[in-house]
Amino acid sequence: MRFSEIQFPPRLMRKPIAEAYVGGQQNLKAFVRRRWLKPLICHKSNTSYDIRDLDIAVDRLKVEGEEALFTQED
Repeated sequence: MRFSEIQFPPRLMRKPIAEAYVGGQQNLKAFVRRRWLKPLICHKSNTSYDIRDLDIAVDRLKVEGEEALFTQED
């Protein structure tokens, strides 16, 4: 395999790709609402998230559970 044939995932993911990566639009919105995730770039036509931050939010979901993500914050 040639080096030029190796594909790497992007470090920054635009919003639609980030939504797919975390399992949907509602999950991404919930991560942001709970302040588990913050966009690295927040611009009208280019909201982007760091893939590592997305992974951390998903890992936190595994620890705290779905209830923590979708319940109202006091």
